[in-house]
This record gives sequence, C-alpha cells and structure tokens, in this order.
Amino acid sequence: MVHAGDKDTAGRIDALVHDPLGSAEVALHEYGVTLCDLDELAGLDGLILAVPHAAYLEGGIDPIVGRVRPGGVLIDVKSVIPPASVRSDITLWSL
Repeated sequence: MVHAGDKDTAGRIDALVHDPLGSAEVALHEYGVTLCDLDELAGLDGLILAVPHAAYLEGGIDPIVGRVRPGGVLIDVKSVIPPASVRSDITLWSL
C-alpha cells in the first residue's frame, strides 16, 4: 500500500505478497519475501494480479476487485479481468 499522506512514509510502498500455491518457508528463504494471508489484502491502494490462479478466480472477479479501495489501481498482468466488470472508481491496467 502507498502511504503518500503520511510524511514519515511519503512515497513508500508497503508490498503485501500472497500466493495460494506458494510455500511461505521457501518464499522467505529463497526470496526474502514473507507471504501474507489473503484476508490481509483489503482496502488496497493498488493490487497486481500477476498470476491468475484458479483460487483467485473461482469466486468470480468481485472478490478481487473488492480488495481495492475507491480510487485505487488494479493491474491485471495476464488480462483475465473483463474491463466492464471493474467498478468505475478503480483504474484498471491490463497488459
């Protein structure tokens, strides 16, 4: 999340990483990345859907879009999200 309004953290991005198939131990050991619980991904300024795992898509697009706050950005790397399914208060970037 970007905390642009806080002078101590202006311009800083606090990245949260989730992978439903990844091993928390391997992610930490190999990449120095701590995986978070899916429940932690809420009210996000931005969300990057890099890999469209079935676990993310089986409930439809709404649970993904719902994690992004109004005015936020959703980046869909694999272009699996239909633009018409994204709320008008979210900016969608697709590759």
